[in-house]
Amino acid sequence: MKTFLKESQKEIILGALFYILIGLALIIFDISILTTCIKVIGGILILFGAYQLYVFFIRRLNLSSIPLIFGVFLCAIGFLLIRNPHFIIKTASICTGIILIFNAVIHIQASLIQKDYGYDKWKGGLIYSAILLIIGCIFFFSPIKSAQTVLKISGVLLIIQGLVLWITQHRINSFIKKADQSDDYIEGEYKEL
Repeated sequence: MKTFLKESQKEIILGALFYILIGLALIIFDISILTTCIKVIGGILILFGAYQLYVFFIRRLNLSSIPLIFGVFLCAIGFLLIRNPHFIIKTASICTGIILIFNAVIHIQASLIQKDYGYDKWKGGLIYSAILLIIGCIFFFSPIKSAQTVLKISGVLLIIQGLVLWITQHRINSFIKKADQSDDYIEGEYKEL
């Protein structure tokens, strides 16, 4: 067991460092890092679409028009992503807002039905629904700012995850050192009974 823990130590520490660095990048660069990722995806789609067009026009392997349709479609989407990445962010945020608002209305209705049937804890469901409705409206009416906020929250959560991994690894190292100093611990194989 000690051998396994010692071997995985470097991977865990590197993983924790990776989480912390990605979290810091999300907090510092927020929307710019997202737009860069969208542009890179757009470039990849253009390359793949160009390859499909190459297969259709240059290689001419068969009479199928699928590479032509696929190539034109991928190039068009790729150019859209490169030229206007904020459109994708806005669209995703607005769609998320619509889904949250729809969900909130359904939960409000369910809470009111619970109230009609005498369920005592219907207010908790109503409060949850109201919070969901407010968050959905924020996503719908302010898509870019809400995307920035989500990225910052994600960055903070990644940093916390990295720190928790780091602390856990430190505690495991302390356990290994104590086990090395103690005569009570015996390294051996685990056999299932």
